[in-house]
Amino acid sequence: SADLRLRLDREAQRLPWEWLLFQAGLARRMVRVSPEESNRQPVTSVAANSRRALVAQVDAEPREPYRKITEQLAAAGFEVELFSYESTSQFVSRLHGEPWRLLHLCEHRTQANAVQKQQQSKESRDASLRDRLLIDATHSLDLKELLQLRVLPEVVVIHAWRAPGQGFADEWGYRLTQAGVAVVLVNDWMTVEKSLAGFLAIFYHALRAGSTASEAVVIARTETGLEYPKLIDHWAAFQLYGDGDYRLGELGDTASADAQREHPTADPYGVRAIRTLEARQVPEPGLYRLRTSPEFELLPVSPEDFVGEAPILLLIHALASCTKAQFSDLWSDRFRPQWQQIDSVYGGRIFC
Repeated sequence: SADLRLRLDREAQRLPWEWLLFQAGLARRMVRVSPEESNRQPVTSVAANSRRALVAQVDAEPREPYRKITEQLAAAGFEVELFSYESTSQFVSRLHGEPWRLLHLCEHRTQANAVQKQQQSKESRDASLRDRLLIDATHSLDLKELLQLRVLPEVVVIHAWRAPGQGFADEWGYRLTQAGVAVVLVNDWMTVEKSLAGFLAIFYHALRAGSTASEAVVIARTETGLEYPKLIDHWAAFQLYGDGDYRLGELGDTASADAQREHPTADPYGVRAIRTLEARQVPEPGLYRLRTSPEFELLPVSPEDFVGEAPILLLIHALASCTKAQFSDLWSDRFRPQWQQIDSVYGGRIFC
C-alpha cells in the first residue's frame, strides 16, 4: 500500500509522528489505526439503514464551512440536519432523539482558547478537559454523553480548538472506537479556518465518492498540503482512529455508486492527486540512465553501460513519496549547473 499505517499504543498515539518525517509527501500518507480488534456491535435494522447525519455547530462559528459539509452529505444520500446548539441539555436531547449514522461536532473556539489560557496560569491542570467538548462559557459536552447513546454512530468527526499535547484527540478517538464507533476523525491541535475548511471538504468528498477512511485522509492531507504549502503542520492536525478500511457506502445503497461515477477516485490518492502524479511524468519503477544535457532525460539501461572500471553514480529516489514541487524542482533548470558538474565527473554514468 502507498499508505503508511501506524499501529500505535495509547502513549505513542499522542506524539506528532508526522513532524518527525523529513519528506512531507511520505508524512501525508501516515494514517494511524487502532491496534485493537473491532468492538462494533450488531445494531437494529432501523439503525443500520439510517442515513441521518447531524452537523452541530456553535452559533459563533462561521456557517459557510458547515453549509458545504451538509451539501456534500446530502449529495451522498444523507438526511442532514444542521443544528446550532446553545446548551448541553438541548444538544444531548437531540443526540438521543435519532439513530445518527454520522456526527460532525464543533467546539467553541473563543471559549476553548480562554479555558486553555486560564489553565496555563495554574500549577495543576484540569485533566477533565480531555473529556469535554466546550460549547460556551458554562456548557460542555462530556464524552460519556456520547458513549451513552442507544445506537452509536458509524462515523464521528470532531473539530476542536486545542493546543498540542493535551491528549484530546487520543481520548476521544480511542474511547469512541473502543465503544464501537467505526471511524473517528479528530484534530490533535488547532488549525486556521481556511485549511480546516479545505481539509474537511476534501475528506467528505473522497469519503462519499467511495474511498476508504484512510484513503480519504491521505487525499485530504495531500490536497491541503499542496493548496497551503506554507501551513506546514496543518494538514497533519486531523487524526484517524478506528477502521481505516471503512467505506461510507452500504449494500443496496446507490448514493455512493452514483457519486463514484460522477466523481471517480483512484486508490489511494484521489482524482486531483493522481493527476498531480501524472503531471510529474514519472516513469515505471526501474533502473534508468540519466542524461543531463542537452535536456534531462531518463534512458533505458543496457549491459554496455556498466562495462569498464570508471565510477558510476546511482541515485535511489522514492519518486512517489515527494511532492510535485519537490520533484519538479529537483530536475529544474535551477540545478542544471550542478547536474552538469556531476555529469563531467562521472562521464555520463549516472543512473537512477
